[in-house]
Amino acid sequence: MEDETIIQTIGHDITDRIRNGEKLIKSREKYQRALSKISFYEDLFRHNMKNILQGILSSVNLISILKNDPKKEVEIQEILEIIEKEAKRGAKFISDVQILSNLEEFEASLKRIDALELLQKAINITHEDFSKKEIHFSIDTKLDNIWVEADEFLLNVFENIFYLAVRGNSNLIIKIRIKISKIKKNEKEFIHFQFMDNNEMGLSEEKKQVLLDKTPPLKVSKEGVGLELLLIKTLIARYGGEIVITDKIEGIPSKGVALIILLKSSKSV
Repeated sequence: MEDETIIQTIGHDITDRIRNGEKLIKSREKYQRALSKISFYEDLFRHNMKNILQGILSSVNLISILKNDPKKEVEIQEILEIIEKEAKRGAKFISDVQILSNLEEFEASLKRIDALELLQKAINITHEDFSKKEIHFSIDTKLDNIWVEADEFLLNVFENIFYLAVRGNSNLIIKIRIKISKIKKNEKEFIHFQFMDNNEMGLSEEKKQVLLDKTPPLKVSKEGVGLELLLIKTLIARYGGEIVITDKIEGIPSKGVALIILLKSSKSV
């Protein structure tokens, strides 16, 4: 009887040690992931802010050279506009970092969201942010209401898509078209958003990888990860949605890309 008790005690002790060992391993893995993320965000912040500040500093230096020449007033005004644009870019970058870090601290609490309303808000914000550019938006849909499972941060998805589309477009008139439909996939209804513009540059393979790779990047390349892309990807994953990148004209990648986002449909009440 005593032997059985001793054996049971030893067995429980071994089991407890195994469990504690497993907890320790998981804790270490979680700690390592957290350190990797911190290092990544530090590199990302340093890389982006360095570029922004260098742009502002170069502009300031150029103004100091031109300021005494009355014939350079127009050029100086253009440089001041560049400084303003870079300052806004810096403010947006900090805002996106804050949103991204907050998302990792709190679990998703999804609700029924009027995507069309947020889409229109993002359009208005884009017109304000790029007030000196001529931007034409068109929304093509047969749906009367567009309700999706998401949260208020969906606005940031649309904002960043438009921001990237405008910033990378050198046309005098920028055209952005949004086609919205409803599809069925795996017995579930999704809202299908397709974003296209008149820019033929498209996305680099590295930036496509940022959007499509299911694992988060852990280092910043020379080209830069692109915080906007990372935020779009993180939010869509949070909503249980999907991102697809296709040729704007099938089979001709040189003509640019179309960005497709699938979000779970939520019936209105």
